[in-house]
Formats: sequence, C-alpha cells, structure tokens
Amino acid sequence: MPSSYWLLQQRIGEYVELLRKEKRSPRTLKSYDDVLRQSFAALKDAGLETSPKKIGKREIDYLRETNFKGSEVYNRWRLSIFGTFLKWCGNNIVETMRIGWPNDMRINANWLEPEEAMAINQVAEGIERAVVHLELFLCMRRVEVLRLRPGDFKGDRVSVLGKGRQGGKWRTIRYHPETREVIGIWLLERQRLIAEAKKRDPKVEVPDALFINLHGKRLKAYGMTGIDCILKRLKNRSQTVYGRAFDFSNHTLRRTGGRMLWKAGVDLEVIKEILGHEDTKMTVRYLGLNLDDQSEAMTKLVQYQNSLVFPKKEISGTSQMKWWAQRDLDS
Repeated sequence: MPSSYWLLQQRIGEYVELLRKEKRSPRTLKSYDDVLRQSFAALKDAGLETSPKKIGKREIDYLRETNFKGSEVYNRWRLSIFGTFLKWCGNNIVETMRIGWPNDMRINANWLEPEEAMAINQVAEGIERAVVHLELFLCMRRVEVLRLRPGDFKGDRVSVLGKGRQGGKWRTIRYHPETREVIGIWLLERQRLIAEAKKRDPKVEVPDALFINLHGKRLKAYGMTGIDCILKRLKNRSQTVYGRAFDFSNHTLRRTGGRMLWKAGVDLEVIKEILGHEDTKMTVRYLGLNLDDQSEAMTKLVQYQNSLVFPKKEISGTSQMKWWAQRDLDS
C-alpha cells in the first residue's frame, strides 16, 4: 500500500497538471512544484504534519521561520502558493490565520510615462494593437486577456474572468471609446484565420479563445509565451520608429493604464473596480500612489526648509563633508 507521503507527491503532481491545463507558463509550473515539494519536505524533516487537510497553525508558523537554499526565506509568495494548494485540498488555514506582512511599497515596479504609452499604442499593429488596448486602456492582466472569448464582448462592455487557480472572480469593464473598433478589426482577422484553416482542413477544431493563430492546418489559442512574443515585436518596432528602447511588459501596460486613470482624475474606487482589486489600499500600492505622495511630501519639505531664516555658518577652505570628517578625527 502506498505511503501517505507518496500519495501527497501524487497530489502535488495532479495540482501542477491542473495549472498546466490553465495555460500557466513552464517557469511558473516549475516554481509551484518546487515550492510545494520543498515545503512538505521541510515539514516532514521536522516531524510535523504533512497531510494537506491536517496542516495547522503550527506547521505554517514553522514554514514562515524556515530558510530555503540557505538564504531564501519563506516569504509571502511561497506562502501564497502553499496556501492555495491547501485550499484546493479543502484546508483554509492560511486564509483563516490572516497573516500580516510589511507594507509592499513596490519600489521595483515600473510604469511608462503616459506619453510613452500612447506612443507605443500608436505604432502597434494587428494583434499587437488589440493586446495593448486591453492591457493599457482596459487595464487587464495577461492571464485575463488569454481567457477572453469573442462572446465576452457584448454591447458596450466586456466580461473579464479574473486571475486565480479556478479563474478568480468575474468583473465587467465598460468599453473605451476605441474598444469596439479595435476588437472589431481583430475579430475580422480571427474570422479570416478560421476560414483559411477550414480550407486546409474542413474538420479543423476552432478554439473558443479570442486570440488564436494558424499553425499549418491547426488553429491554436495563444499562451503566455505567445503574448510575450507579441510585445517583444512591438518593443523592437517602437525602438526602430522612435530611436530609443522602451522597457515594458504586460504588467507594465496594466499598471500604466491604472496610473493614467488616476492622472485623468478618475475616482480611486472606480479604478479599483476596473483593476479587479479587493480594496483601494491595494490599488494605492499597486499604482505607486504612496510613493508619489512621499515624493510630493519631500518636495514640500524642501520648500519649507528653504523658507526658514537662520544663522548660516560659512566654512571656507574645505567642503562640508571634509569639515565634518576632520571634526570627528579631532574629537
């Protein structure tokens, strides 16, 4: 009879396979697999519970104090992967614990300047234009773009299936004034691809995804790598047209779209709904508005400091830095 730990490994394999069917990238699949196997191995070595349904606070606290590969701490990202797997197995312990983390200032997040974003949109062609429009003007995630179907566009709005292992939550986004034209042009191209495929093979299977491509006699839905390649081509063309490189990804476009809404004066609550966030605090961090506030605060501080009148001592013959260093040596 197989051991319970062997069955656990099988369970992890089933979970990763499920993610594969959701078109997660190979890199993401490997990361999830590694985190889950490392986590349960650490619990096993510590003599703690390894049954997903029986994992409790003791095991979660242990993992949070554990370092992997010598230096990598069990951070929010790893716990999120582990907690989602547990939830899939019927255990909500991570969610129940409501673990707090330091505020995420997102200092490494990047955005385009509004003028740069519009310039990129201007040189986008064909499918590039449709992808950029959805991510920059409607602020969609890459995974949301991949999950779109032609039938999701109705009237003056589009239904979006959010991120998450089982698709997350649905939300509705109103069209941008250009949405109908941009998506309409792509739908005509999509019909052309289908017609061409049926000429080659009348029994060809047509994916229900919005974005499809023709490979020989087969029609295939775009995956994450395919969407990334579309943006890579757009980057290269933008550099050729404008003579300089633009650094952007799918997420850069989405973030930039959110910041453009903010700069346009749109209420934060509305931006939150468009982005699909749970609360406005997340939206503030996501758009870097807290960093903007700090920058404005520092500017005001300098203005205030410059307005102060106080006795100023001139230090001749040496720089301020050298003066302080010499003072410390003398003392």
